[in-house]
Amino acid sequence: MNTVLQSLRELFIDKTIKNVKYNLFLFTFGSIGGWVIETIFRSLYSGYLVIPGFLNGPWCPIYGLGITLAIHLCEGKNVADSFIRLFAGATILEWVTSVFFERFTHHLLWDYSIMPLSTGSRINIIFSILWGLMGLFLLYVIEPQLKKFFECYPAFLTISECLVVFFFIDCIIKFLLVFA
Repeated sequence: MNTVLQSLRELFIDKTIKNVKYNLFLFTFGSIGGWVIETIFRSLYSGYLVIPGFLNGPWCPIYGLGITLAIHLCEGKNVADSFIRLFAGATILEWVTSVFFERFTHHLLWDYSIMPLSTGSRINIIFSILWGLMGLFLLYVIEPQLKKFFECYPAFLTISECLVVFFFIDCIIKFLLVFA
């Protein structure tokens, strides 16, 4: 009987905990990595240092959420299906995030209106294609390496868990400042 209970625990509880930890790891990696890449891109584009996002810490949660969702949406799919899912998913995520922030904070996080192939300030087809292509790179090149890293260096799980705590503290502080 103990063996059966142990097997059930390993199958359900341990696997669930491992999946939650991996998702936190992906979210942290995506949020911080996206922040770094966007900081570099926008700073080079504008010619001066641009710090993206609305939070104080070095993270943009839209990238962390996007990466985590992308990996789950495209798991086991072929390249063409994955690209369509990434293109559509990133476009929807960008639109929903933009509407949410403009409505609740009266702040526009990005503005595509001066770019060609834009639908107002929220969506740009060129960027949607780029999100799809970068998502494929993430799925087929980066994520397999992240999975190996995750397995080899469990200490980084603790680091990502701590960073998520700081992220939520940052969110609470920003929420209190915006809605106070």
